[in-house]
Amino acid sequence: MQVNELRAKMDKRPVKANTPTNDPAQATQRMDRQLAKCRLGVAYIDILKIQDTLLFGKYNDRPQVDKEVNKLLASFKKEGILAMREDTAIPIIVSSTRLKSGFQFALNFNEEEEVPQLQLKDAHTIVVASGQHRVAALKKYSKNVMDEIASIEKRRHKINEMNKPTEEHIAEYNRLRSELGELQGALVLMGKWGIIVYNEDALLADGEALANHLSRNKSLHEYKETFEELLSNILRLVKAAYNNAPEEERIAAAQHELQLQRDNTERQKNTRLTKILSYEKLVLTLALDLLPLGSHFRRRREFRITWLARSIDVVMGMFIQFIQFHTHILRLLASNDTFPDYATAVAKLEEWRQMIYDGLANPDTTIFNDVFDDMSIQVNEQFQNVHFKDVGTKQAAFQMALIKNRAIAMECHRQVS
Repeated sequence: MQVNELRAKMDKRPVKANTPTNDPAQATQRMDRQLAKCRLGVAYIDILKIQDTLLFGKYNDRPQVDKEVNKLLASFKKEGILAMREDTAIPIIVSSTRLKSGFQFALNFNEEEEVPQLQLKDAHTIVVASGQHRVAALKKYSKNVMDEIASIEKRRHKINEMNKPTEEHIAEYNRLRSELGELQGALVLMGKWGIIVYNEDALLADGEALANHLSRNKSLHEYKETFEELLSNILRLVKAAYNNAPEEERIAAAQHELQLQRDNTERQKNTRLTKILSYEKLVLTLALDLLPLGSHFRRRREFRITWLARSIDVVMGMFIQFIQFHTHILRLLASNDTFPDYATAVAKLEEWRQMIYDGLANPDTTIFNDVFDDMSIQVNEQFQNVHFKDVGTKQAAFQMALIKNRAIAMECHRQVS
């Protein structure tokens, strides 16, 4: 084919801009618009009085970090407390039915004196989308102020009890009175914190996606979103896609959502997270089996990016089976299903044992028994001199055993192929 003929095939039409089909910015803005429709307005609460009714972590797994609390505390002391502003207000989620009759929100914080105190019919839990570090720092700051107030009052009482106070004592007493007034005034203002209230009924009408998005909105940039939080949010999205799909399409829907999140992560060039998301079976197990068990389990190593990325090439296949087995047991224990009687359980165990030994479920697999036996023996030989504490580390003995183990696995794979 001649050069001119090849050039004739070039598409030289003007290039038109196309909207990306999976643009994270567009998706975020779309979620923001939906959130705006759920917003009831702004108000304020006395955090120091109702802090025990505030519930954190329902839609955000961020643990409280003392270092970040101390940073905020230092900021409060240096810059003051900017509590009645849009970017520092705490987002809360309540049902509109809990509001007292006739209560009216303010539209914004532009006129602080017109911002009302939130009035609810009950004293039940208030779900807070984010802001636990602000509340913790405020609580710590208030304790510091109260300790200072106690110290000043103790000194004033001592001066007041003196038999022969001097002019210096009187001057100090009056100066401390002024300081005491300022501290008490600061304490009153300290608990008054602006909130943005979202209607729980509208927010959760189509699932938890909007609540999760609201919990990710960050106005304090000193503590950025961690990789663990990012992974947790991805797992929530995968789980939501699974739950919202028809029963026969659930796995496909979860896989599709995972692929979308994988594409986003690759654009962000997050190598470790990309590696984890590429292991589909692992992600689906975490999202569909382990995540629903609650926040207690989400503090475990199974949700830590470093541990997952390091363990994928070592024990992850067996660990997935371990997770699936034990989560299944936990679900059975938590259900209302009747426990099988002893005879039924023993009979089922015997059936499974016979299936394993005889290969009755799939007779063809029995031809691999000799290969697997040889592999088991060789693997035991490679790891017998590796100390337990070195497993999963970069110690030379463990790393060398791994290399040899991979070679054994590849040879076994060749034999059964």
